[in-house]
Amino acid sequence: MIAMPRGGIAARLWLWARSIRSIPVGRRIFLMVALNGLVMAVFGGLIIGGAGIVQTQWEEVRRARALDRLFVGIDSDIGRLQNLVHRYLHTPTEPLLVEIDGRQKALLDKLAASGAPDPEIAGDVSRLTAASNRFFGSFDALRDIKTRLRRTYDMAILNAGAEMPVLYTTLEAAARERNPAMLGHLGKAREAFADALLAATAFYLSADEASADRAERNLDTIVASIPRMRAMAHDSVLDGALDAIARRVELLRQAMSVMRHSIERQNRLVIDEVDGGQRAMASIIDRLLSHVRQRETEAERRFDNAIWRVGVLLGVTGLLFLTASAAVSWLIGQSIRRPLRSLMEAMRAIAGGDYSRPIHGTAVTDEIGAMARSLEVFKDNAIAKQAMEREREVQERRWRTMLETSPVGISIISAHDHRRLYSNPRFNAMFGLVGSNAVLGVPIADTFADPADARRLLDALRTDGPVSGMEVLRRRADGTTWWCLLDVRPMEFDGGPAHIVWHYDITFRRNAQEELRAAKERAERALVELREMQESLIQSEKMAALGSLVAGVAHEINTPVGITVTAASHLADETASLRACLESGNIRRSELNRYVAVAEEASQRLLANAHRAAELIQSFKQVAVDQTRDDRRVFDLGQYINEILVSLGPRLRPVGHTVRVDCPEELEVDGYPGPVAQVMTNLVMNSLVHAFEPGRRGAITITVGQGPDDEVVLTYADDGKGIPPDILPRIFDPFFTTNRTGGGTGLGLNIVYNIVQQKLRGRIGVESVPGQGARFTVRFPRRMGEG
Repeated sequence: MIAMPRGGIAARLWLWARSIRSIPVGRRIFLMVALNGLVMAVFGGLIIGGAGIVQTQWEEVRRARALDRLFVGIDSDIGRLQNLVHRYLHTPTEPLLVEIDGRQKALLDKLAASGAPDPEIAGDVSRLTAASNRFFGSFDALRDIKTRLRRTYDMAILNAGAEMPVLYTTLEAAARERNPAMLGHLGKAREAFADALLAATAFYLSADEASADRAERNLDTIVASIPRMRAMAHDSVLDGALDAIARRVELLRQAMSVMRHSIERQNRLVIDEVDGGQRAMASIIDRLLSHVRQRETEAERRFDNAIWRVGVLLGVTGLLFLTASAAVSWLIGQSIRRPLRSLMEAMRAIAGGDYSRPIHGTAVTDEIGAMARSLEVFKDNAIAKQAMEREREVQERRWRTMLETSPVGISIISAHDHRRLYSNPRFNAMFGLVGSNAVLGVPIADTFADPADARRLLDALRTDGPVSGMEVLRRRADGTTWWCLLDVRPMEFDGGPAHIVWHYDITFRRNAQEELRAAKERAERALVELREMQESLIQSEKMAALGSLVAGVAHEINTPVGITVTAASHLADETASLRACLESGNIRRSELNRYVAVAEEASQRLLANAHRAAELIQSFKQVAVDQTRDDRRVFDLGQYINEILVSLGPRLRPVGHTVRVDCPEELEVDGYPGPVAQVMTNLVMNSLVHAFEPGRRGAITITVGQGPDDEVVLTYADDGKGIPPDILPRIFDPFFTTNRTGGGTGLGLNIVYNIVQQKLRGRIGVESVPGQGARFTVRFPRRMGEG
């Protein structure tokens, strides 16, 4: 029996714990879990309720802070827009205009979102939105004024700058022949026009009133000189030229007046609308920020009070419920722990061989009583174990008889030192051994033809795991060898760990396998030789394509280089002429102006053709590197196709073949451009050799699009003679060609097929109708995998 504790409270608690034993253990545990769950549920409900209160207050704080950040951001955006508008007025560029439009839309979106959920600030937000719209309207007006200014400058000032020198040159030439006395007035008028043109340009760029006044004074000088020159002319040609100059001077004066008016209006808009609108919006934002920050302070105070109230409620409630839960859990634990300790002592006695010790609690109906009854049954079973041991010895004798008569060679090896403990007659016959003692004394390693196989088997045995299907070469007592299949399983033998090994003779099967392996090796060597020959031919094709590329680029570079040399030579001659004039001291302003014009034109030609040559060389370098190396990179597919076609120009232009490329702009491929270049080159060369009759002009169309799953679809089509249906299925076969006498290798389209399949990870198809050309469709992923 289990002793009852003495003492008032302890004894009363022990009696309560014993009374609980009438309840099953599962229900007791469930009761304890349910009580703890109730405590957790109540506590969780309090936490959720408190969290809801705290969350509500925090949302108010968060909304106030979000509005504060929003209005600060709007203030910053308005200041940035003001700076951008001023920059645009001084330097009107397309990127600045795009940035202003983008920031304008973003600011309007922010304003639309700022006042929608909060009626307290909706009025100020509406006023801010209205001020912003006026600000943006004034910018649109400024942009219109700027556009009108640029149009006036381009159409009046620049056109006059291009036409007047021609008129002055014509008038000067006529005056030299008819009335040289006009040349003095003509030179002053020409100098006044050049100064007026410079002053008008300075006024357009800087809005400087002094420049505008200087331009008009020079125009007045030109107008004043025209009557004096007309009085000296007495010639219809000179009068006509003077009339043309007078008309253009009048147009310049009108343009200057329009520019003055536009710039004055522009300045008024900047001061009154742009800068004034920014100040008005800043004032509204200051009021909004003050209101929002006051709300934020009040919300933070309510949030702090809510946290304190929720913490006090959770602490008091949690302490009460946890105390009650701990008391009930202790009572239930005592009703389980004490009976289990009694059962543990009884089990130790039975394990020590003391079957006389009584087992208490077998009459109780709970789970621990069931365990006591099970232990009683276990004790009865232990008493019957001796009879079972005797039966086992009989079964072992039967098992040994089965081993002795087995048609498979069987041996048993110790798991400790790997000594052979047993071998059946079939095993002895396999190894040519006589006598059981002689068999057991032969080391295991001596029965293997290769000592490494013996070590491999012993290493596997040390893991105590099964071995299945191990094929090794074994050695008999007379030195001959045979192939053996081993299966090993762990077991217990004579009371110790061991391994049982089955031996199967597979010599006939291994000989057949060796013959098959030799045949396979011969076939693989032949395949390797074939692939090496194919790679050599592919490399030859690449080098031929590269040679064509070199020839094409050299032809293309010849034109810009020639123009560059001519322009440089002409500039050198003009420079020498100017130097001679300087040394003689007879240089005139007209000659200096002519030299400047010639130098500007020559410089432009030098730069344009040098850039063209540099672009061709860069294109050649990239395509050449791509065709000799398979480096992966991101490239623009349409631009790359055009670079390839430049290299093929000498093969296309002599006959007049045309190539049209239809590719979306900025279609970038992350992959290997070299294989793409090889595919395009081989397809074009295939059309030139096979599709077009000699002397006939052909058309090639290359269309690029995007398919499903981010796939590139490249369609190559020509209007040649097409492919006959009987040879269409064979065009991708290696060494198949219809132009063997013309030097065809039959590898062009086979290389295309292999590159598309293996390097581009894609697929290629062909369609053709005789007389209507052929179309090749290549599909490959836009982002290729590694390898």
